[in-house]
Amino acid sequence: MKFNSCLLVTAYNKKYSLGNTFDKRLIFGKYKLRTLRDKGIAAVTDNLILADPKKQASWFEKVREAHQTETAEDYVELIADLIDVNGEARIVDLASRFGVSQATVNKIVTRLKREGLVIAQPYRSLFLTKEGQALAHSCKARHLIIVDFLKSIGVSKKVAEMDAEGLEHHVSRETLKAFENVIKKLGKKS
Repeated sequence: MKFNSCLLVTAYNKKYSLGNTFDKRLIFGKYKLRTLRDKGIAAVTDNLILADPKKQASWFEKVREAHQTETAEDYVELIADLIDVNGEARIVDLASRFGVSQATVNKIVTRLKREGLVIAQPYRSLFLTKEGQALAHSCKARHLIIVDFLKSIGVSKKVAEMDAEGLEHHVSRETLKAFENVIKKLGKKS
């Protein structure tokens, strides 16, 4: 019996990709794969316990929500940085720093204006509203905590900065607090 699915199995510190189909009799070392006929998926019997479907769905919902806000957060954070450094934030500067077209930036800025985060006039610089400034400040604080945490556990500054760009949108307050505690314990805050 075969199912259309894909599973990544970690056994003995090696990753084995099973591709698009697999047979229920597959075995990797001591890890036996079994099929869940009613779900149409496979699981590792000795190591993997699937979460309750409603709980798992809520996790994915939170990730989707984070994805919806991360573009706005990135833009207001960069607008604030450009204003701090250059005294202004321009569409052309955002486009070059994000590596996108000016048309793409205009589309996103229009959305940010609609959401009350940015003030923009044709052929003028961009400015953040109070709400936009608060969001930028919050994003920058999260970003710095994550960078400091990653550096405190031995990640290079360059890699920590790159990784923080993705992590900052998906980390909970509880996790940020734990990161801060680790930073304090290790005494390596930059």
